[in-house]
Amino acid sequence: MTNFFSRHSRLLFFASLPVIFLFSITSQLRIPRFRVYGNLFRLDRVIHIVAFFVLAVLLVLWQKKEQKKISFPKWIWLGIVGVGLAFLIEAVQIIIPLRTFNLEDVMYGIAGYILGCVFVMLPRKPKIGFLNVFVVVLALFFICIL
Repeated sequence: MTNFFSRHSRLLFFASLPVIFLFSITSQLRIPRFRVYGNLFRLDRVIHIVAFFVLAVLLVLWQKKEQKKISFPKWIWLGIVGVGLAFLIEAVQIIIPLRTFNLEDVMYGIAGYILGCVFVMLPRKPKIGFLNVFVVVLALFFICIL
């Protein structure tokens, strides 16, 4: 499975961009909100984190495929791409009726992007351990209720 994502990471990255843009400009989606321990839990935060997590994983896998070790300037470039995409997706919503720019969504997108970069760069055994998946899911949960 990992080999598939590694081999096709460039194609999957560019294919996922229009899908994420399409969902970000669609104003017909009703995202549920509910309370968790007195805090308002918005499911759109999870969607932002997951979408940017996937983008980061695909982008880093693409870069790792071309170079085995990613240099520091390349990490700076990857960071600029992640922050730029988060701002661009929200900025496009300014011109869409019934949509607004939300800095909070940008922050959750950046958090998901950082988690994705860290997840790919974690040293791992041939199989992803249960503990790694558990830590990522737990981090996503706590980020969403903050």
